Amino acid sequence: MIQILLIMGVVTALAGGFGMWQMDRANGLDAKLGTANNTIREQNTKIADLADTNDKCMADVNKSNAAIEALIKEEKERAKQAEEAVRVAEESARKHRRAAERFRTARPSKPNDLCASTDTMLTDYIKSRRPPK
Repeated sequence: MIQILLIMGVVTALAGGFGMWQMDRANGLDAKLGTANNTIREQNTKIADLADTNDKCMADVNKSNAAIEALIKEEKERAKQAEEAVRVAEESARKHRRAAERFRTARPSKPNDLCASTDTMLTDYIKSRRPPK
């Protein structure tokens, strides 16, 4: 009988020790779980802040891209206008070169009176420069 009581005492002591060990282990895990949950909350807060910052950054990038597109469009329009202005200027230059060549190579209208020929040539040039009425 003593042996049974002794065995029961040993088993009870072992069970009590095992229970205490489990409770101590559970308390340690609860502390680790609490720390892990705090870390998760902190990381979720950081993620939310970064997502907000990223959204603002994307909005800024989109504004910048729109501004760049507007500048490119404006540059293309100015280039087109410049090309047209160059074309008009070249045509005008050709016209004036032809006129200058005509005056340079023209025979005197009055070969015996070169001053009168020059006067006639200047008068014709001035008339050619006047806008039509």
